[in-house]
Amino acid sequence: MNNEIQIDDQIDDAENTQVGQDISKADLLAKMVSDNATLEQIGSAWTLYLRLALIEGGTMTGTYDEIGQVMATSGKTIRNWVKSLEASGIVQSESKGHRVSIELMGDHMAIAQAPNSISQVEAEVMSTEVKPMRNRLLAFCLCYDFALRIGEVALLNVDDISIDEFVALNIRSKIQKGNDKPEKTSYSFFPESKTLMTAYLKLREQKHPTTDALIITEKGERMLVNGCRDSIQDLCVQLGVKTYKGSLPAPHRLRHSFPSCNVEPLGLNLDIYEIMRRLRHTSVELTTKTYITNNPLLEKAKHVAHVKAHRASTIQQNHQSRINNRHVQPHSNVMNLPRPSPALDLAQVSMPFTPSSQDFSVPENDALKMLAPFEITRQGLRKYAEGQGMGEGTDEAFYYSRQFIDALSYNYMTKQETMATIGLRKSGLHYWMSSKGIQAVVIGKTSLIRKDDVLARNKEENLKKAG
Repeated sequence: MNNEIQIDDQIDDAENTQVGQDISKADLLAKMVSDNATLEQIGSAWTLYLRLALIEGGTMTGTYDEIGQVMATSGKTIRNWVKSLEASGIVQSESKGHRVSIELMGDHMAIAQAPNSISQVEAEVMSTEVKPMRNRLLAFCLCYDFALRIGEVALLNVDDISIDEFVALNIRSKIQKGNDKPEKTSYSFFPESKTLMTAYLKLREQKHPTTDALIITEKGERMLVNGCRDSIQDLCVQLGVKTYKGSLPAPHRLRHSFPSCNVEPLGLNLDIYEIMRRLRHTSVELTTKTYITNNPLLEKAKHVAHVKAHRASTIQQNHQSRINNRHVQPHSNVMNLPRPSPALDLAQVSMPFTPSSQDFSVPENDALKMLAPFEITRQGLRKYAEGQGMGEGTDEAFYYSRQFIDALSYNYMTKQETMATIGLRKSGLHYWMSSKGIQAVVIGKTSLIRKDDVLARNKEENLKKAG
């Protein structure tokens, strides 16, 4: 009772969405949950409320469809939930074009900004019963992280679990497949397993179970093997999880997924002996055959690594052979540089970009130095060059056509330089370019104009003045 009074006092004293530091989101939500009238009024919109209060910090912005994707529902449903919450005075929304901003109000914002934030999984538990948390625990923690067989899962007891830095699971000898296997203690790899197990055990106690079984039904009784299997597949249907053949995964498929996804160099980078111990196999040969020799994920990862290494090596060798006697100096002033003979513009640069038609010996960093006066970004230059066939490489090593870089640095100037040179303002520049059919080269946010066009314009103006 004293605790309830303290919660009420904290909420009543909340001003400007600030709350005392000694009260958590869960405590503040206790008041909301106890308000049956409000809960009945907002109905299923309670899901959106929880997302705002416990995960998003009180606000969400995006299109209704984008928010719907985050919450695994339709944009129309989100729109209806927002209307319901607005009618209850819980949120306010503001539309800007196709986007909407949703924000909690008053004490509800206080909940969102309270300390001791909790995870999305815990947030979902507060809106439901033990079932959704139990199903996640079965699928991710027990069948995937611990790689248990479904028969072993059904025989686990609460006493087999201890939680410290990790979840520790005592796998008793008599629940394991096979004869005379020793008792074994396994530890969770993923932090989500600790979150799931901690939250589930709290919910389990609320059911006042009549058994010491870890996995229980809604009636508080031990869940049998078929029940565990159905619960996992119900979750897979809910989340849209399917095998590569398009069928629902059996629980044993999750056990197989752990070694397939985490044998070195994948995922957790576990060696084959660690995988064998995790699965409690009696033969390393079986483990090797199943999860190394016949592992399609591992084959693909090895292939990708070989291709990347070969390509990087080839590009580096070509680069060294082409620029062995070259050294690129950054240009300090494009306007004052001598022009190559004959002068090139981009229309004269041979395309598409191939080793036979282009000298692609300019490394990306040198190209950016040469074009520094233009203030062209790395991303903008690479995107333009790739689109025009004037560059090639990987994320680690990218090279540009020398003709392309020379044409830009010697023969083009920015719009700002052009306006200063010919004495036109922005509107006059656009009119002149349109009347002469001059097209700017747009690279990222930089617009470049050919110097020859600018010089021709100045020559025309001088002739007019002389006449």
